[in-house]
Amino acid sequence: MGRTSGLTLLEVIVATTIFSVAVLGVLGGISLCSQRAYRMQRLDRAAEIAACELELATTLPASKLQAYKGADDRHRWEVDYRSRPHDLMLATVKVSWVDRGREESFQLAQVFMPQ
Repeated sequence: MGRTSGLTLLEVIVATTIFSVAVLGVLGGISLCSQRAYRMQRLDRAAEIAACELELATTLPASKLQAYKGADDRHRWEVDYRSRPHDLMLATVKVSWVDRGREESFQLAQVFMPQ
């Protein structure tokens, strides 16, 4: 009996297996990219909060420089001041949040001359 045109069952199974492995690899890559994008979005928001709080902290008059805390729906932050030589101050902002049960944080600091 001669071979007719078409695919054998074995060829179809091999092709389906190769295609499935390729699709799973692509889906895994998409999932990883999505997770990283989410993390970077949270980190970007923390950096934005820290920059805004640091700008506010370094523009306060010297008489109002005191540590404080704040929060929004997903982030908590602490602003702290430390004296430095030559009448300078160090303002530090630490922003914290919980991501999938893990505590994450971002810290930003600046040396400035109080007004």
